[in-house]
Amino acid sequence: MTCPYRTNHDSALDVWFEPLRIRTMESPTDLFGHPQDPSLVLHKGGLVIGTSKASRLSKAQQKFNRLVGRIEKIRRHIESTQSQLDQHLAFYGAALHPLEEKIAAHRKEFVQRLHPFLAHRELRVKSVRNRLKRLISHQLQMLLDYYGDLDSPELETIYKTVQGKTLDESDREELESTRAQMQDLCDFMGIDMDLSEIKEGISEEQLNRKFEELEARLNAAQGQAEFQAQSGGSPRREKPKSKRQLEREARDRAAEELRTRDIGRLYKQLAKLLHPDLEPDAARRQEKEAAMKRLTTAYKDGDLHTMLRLEVEWILQEQADANRLTDEKLAIYNDVLKEQVFELEEELRNLSSHPRYQPLHRFKVGFALPQDFDGEKGRQKLLGTLADIQRSVTALGSESGLAEVQDLLKAFAAREEHARQMKRMGFDWD
Repeated sequence: MTCPYRTNHDSALDVWFEPLRIRTMESPTDLFGHPQDPSLVLHKGGLVIGTSKASRLSKAQQKFNRLVGRIEKIRRHIESTQSQLDQHLAFYGAALHPLEEKIAAHRKEFVQRLHPFLAHRELRVKSVRNRLKRLISHQLQMLLDYYGDLDSPELETIYKTVQGKTLDESDREELESTRAQMQDLCDFMGIDMDLSEIKEGISEEQLNRKFEELEARLNAAQGQAEFQAQSGGSPRREKPKSKRQLEREARDRAAEELRTRDIGRLYKQLAKLLHPDLEPDAARRQEKEAAMKRLTTAYKDGDLHTMLRLEVEWILQEQADANRLTDEKLAIYNDVLKEQVFELEEELRNLSSHPRYQPLHRFKVGFALPQDFDGEKGRQKLLGTLADIQRSVTALGSESGLAEVQDLLKAFAAREEHARQMKRMGFDWD
């Protein structure tokens, strides 16, 4: 899809927006030291470098505009996506969560009424009894998935009856299995990683950090393996670097030092200009306090785009020296902006996976995008589940309890058969 900020003509101004130009005072030299009269421009839609129609932007200037335009576009997309997700979350809190709470409460009662039928004389056939245990286990697992714990001595006793072990024993076995799988993966990839922390008592946060560490180590190992494959297979003794390689590494180091120094200088210039203690006007001081907070956060996060916006909003308003964006400096900025585009694209891709939005995943269609969430359809499904479980709870406590159990077992057997068929087809269906 064509970026709305890109232009094939002399002007970098996009036809979608009316420009709100903030130019420097007239000067025989321009921002780039060229006779082109370019200037930084604040659009309603973003920040670009503009020039007169009689001249063309340099390649560095065009690249700057494309990258800044991409950043502006992704940030608007992030904002709109987050807004949609927040609306879905509000709907979940108001309409879906109360229904889930009611279903969970009735599910507890459902398990408690279903459990005594394990001793019913009509259900003593081993295969039937085992299926009933699996049905009860499935219901208990749904409670564990929702609450994280059973939080009921009676339900924990039922769990031990159907599983043959306590919930604590199951948790330990699952943790040991997780550690063993991670160790096998490390051994296979040749990764030396300390997994001794993965033991009883480890918090969920600590375990997640271990998963993240393993993922990072695996990515690094995979990258090294690909490099070895491209360079002839198994690792071998590194050859002495050529003069050209050493010169290129020296240039890269110099460019990185220049980049860090240049961005640091920009921060210092802006910090001096925006420092609220140096502003006598009360209203202006309040504006500068807000801008200073934006600057500090942007510098800490490596957010060059926001720093450049602040530079345009404040330095150009103060009519400071305009001869600051040389092509050399633009090349440095373009590298940083390119990295920022990648980070923002990653943020956009992972936005719906944020823990804040995890409850919405229970009502997803595909959920790569906010529109994959269908709240009303989810509400109708929950209402149907609530009605079914209420009916079953009532039936299990009546004279028709045995018939209800038999109907439930038939339905559960059909579900298990469907799951087996799906797995044979290669789908991990639950």
